[in-house]
Amino acid sequence: MNIDFLSIAFVHTWVGLTLLLVGAGLVWHGLVGGRDGTSGLLNGRAFAIRRMEGFRRLVLGLVVFGLGAAWVWQSPTFFYLAIGIGFVELVESSAVIATMKAARLKR
Repeated sequence: MNIDFLSIAFVHTWVGLTLLLVGAGLVWHGLVGGRDGTSGLLNGRAFAIRRMEGFRRLVLGLVVFGLGAAWVWQSPTFFYLAIGIGFVELVESSAVIATMKAARLKR
């Protein structure tokens, strides 16, 4: 039995599982919000800009979770889908947040 193969497989699995756990944590944080709960997507008391920040955090979490799943399954297609869709959604939500902040400063 090759010990090098076992150590590489062990590291490979733990990197993927770590990405999955970090992604799940970011998804939860994007949905519920931080300690004060003001920036969660599901928070009914939050302003629209705080909800959009929660959405952006949720998308980041889904991207990291997708990267972890692609790592564990060794799927280049899933990797490129997670990167591509995540990049577009992060740029769009960042543009919306910047527009909302600029409009709020003009008032």
